[in-house]
Amino acid sequence: MEVTKKHKAITQNGSYPTLLGGVRILVLSFFFGLIFVCGRGFGGDHSVTSSLGKLTEPLASTINFSTFNPGEGESTKQNLGEILSLFDQFLKAQQISPDGTPEDLDRLYALISRDFIFSTAREDFYDDLYDEIDDKSDKLAEKLEDWEDDQRDADKTGEARKNEKQKPDLGAYLGLRTQAEPLKAQRNQYRQYVAFEKPTLTLLNEARRYPENLRLRQEACNVAIRNLYSLFADQFLGKKDFDPNERNRREKSLVIKAFLFKAQRNRTRFYDDRERGVLVGRWAAKREATNLVDPSRSDRFVGPEILAKLSHEEVSRLDISPTNPMWHTHEVMSKRPDTWSEIERFVEKKVTQELLSKKSFRKDYPDFSYSLSAARRVLFWDDIKVTATSPKADVRDSFDQEWKIKWGEESVVEPVANRLRLLAGSRFSDLCYADICGSSHLLILPSALQRSMNPNKVMPLTKSEFLREMSASRYNFNAEPFIHSSGVITESNADEILAGLPLEAMKPFRKKRLIGRTWIRFRESMVEAKHDVINSGGPVSTDSAVAARDRALRQAMVVSFWTADVDVKEDNHRAVWVRDFGGYPGDQYLEYFHDPGSSLGGLRRSGEVNKLHYRSGTGGFLWADASGMSVYSNS
Repeated sequence: MEVTKKHKAITQNGSYPTLLGGVRILVLSFFFGLIFVCGRGFGGDHSVTSSLGKLTEPLASTINFSTFNPGEGESTKQNLGEILSLFDQFLKAQQISPDGTPEDLDRLYALISRDFIFSTAREDFYDDLYDEIDDKSDKLAEKLEDWEDDQRDADKTGEARKNEKQKPDLGAYLGLRTQAEPLKAQRNQYRQYVAFEKPTLTLLNEARRYPENLRLRQEACNVAIRNLYSLFADQFLGKKDFDPNERNRREKSLVIKAFLFKAQRNRTRFYDDRERGVLVGRWAAKREATNLVDPSRSDRFVGPEILAKLSHEEVSRLDISPTNPMWHTHEVMSKRPDTWSEIERFVEKKVTQELLSKKSFRKDYPDFSYSLSAARRVLFWDDIKVTATSPKADVRDSFDQEWKIKWGEESVVEPVANRLRLLAGSRFSDLCYADICGSSHLLILPSALQRSMNPNKVMPLTKSEFLREMSASRYNFNAEPFIHSSGVITESNADEILAGLPLEAMKPFRKKRLIGRTWIRFRESMVEAKHDVINSGGPVSTDSAVAARDRALRQAMVVSFWTADVDVKEDNHRAVWVRDFGGYPGDQYLEYFHDPGSSLGGLRRSGEVNKLHYRSGTGGFLWADASGMSVYSNS
């Protein structure tokens, strides 16, 4: 998700006293290397298995991201389907361990703080270049839209002046967009690093100020490492464009193995009533989670020497930290928080603030309050979403906020699965809403002018074009059975068709400009909020050393078994930074499961709960072996 706020290197209570002095020099040196950098694009030549030394440019343009995985014919010890197989080796090359030692804290701070300087300089530079061109193209776009309005008015009144006003230069507009888009992509890449590194540095600085707080230090190091993984994985996947048809033989083999051997890989030790009272012991304690809070000292986690003296039952009662990024504690869950509503209120408040920060909007609608429910009633086509495996499209609401619309069996499963996870204790989730019988999610297709202004997007103007484009896409999707009704917006039916359009809609989405465009309602669809007020990042590591002994991920695995999710991969976990959310002041790093549409069914179908049979041997989704010592899952 694009981050639209500008992030500057600002000193906060002494948090970054050593970061800012060299920025101007770095920017000047950057200008001299600009042509070279732009020529080679994202990523550099540095192998991930060698030391970075002292950075001289951002990580995003230093690291050779292709070296995170072995080439064709090479192997790695993991092969678990992770996105970055050699991430642990990258950390080792930088002398960073997953243990969160004082040395790890210092090295992570040094690495991230230096990258923050370079990435901020690059982001600011590209932002200035992009803004200059974007402002020009926006003015041209407005002139083109106004010209179309004039032509429409002349058609309606029959005035002879229709062709007197010269049409603005469409070619000039397209030329500006051609210049702007590469700059925008560069800016957004560095902006994502800045957006994640800034709160990470604040957390690392807090840990440095309180060296006696062992838990804080370990959590800060853990968050920093997981942030690096998320940023790297996101950039790596962005280059690959998520196309499953472009996997090499090794990657295809991993997918096949994941399905063929999933039950054995999911094997989990089961303890009966008698065994639960047995002491864990020294050897087994080394395999227990390392992020369980010591009940006698909240500033530290329980170490293996203490775990060894506890029974399995006592270990199970230990809780995670209140600041764990994935799950609420038992204490919080005893109060049954309404996390779904908290997320909705958070998004609505942030979007309201963002819109009211614009002087003209605030003047016209001083009492405005953004509503997710109202905003999603009328949505506007943007493009087919190609980075996915289920039929989806990118759309926007009348306040220019991003959404995703989805069809198929997953569209009714995903909202249910997300809510189940929140009820089980998850701290964050995508906001997904299913719709049936065309009661919401009215889709407006683009105009001819919009298609001419966006030649690189799929822009169907009619229902037949929409059906043809969805069928011709990578999804090979027949959308016809999903359409409830459709038609063309006219002067006579506009009030009825667009009854759900908010009165405060921005100018490009107002009723006057929608006359003549095609509308479609669906029998069944789902929309997901993709609003840029959520500082969302890339995938979460589930197979690296820092994740191996994480109680939160173990809990997530059990929930996946319970919901029979067959698509539990790193790319279906997401990292996010939120500010002033859920009753916690300041920045919080959170992780959550993304896109659980392949749940509550089986390998072939989703949402068929009646087919979830347990205690039925290997044919079920959850079963115990004959000895009763292990639990298996087909998830």
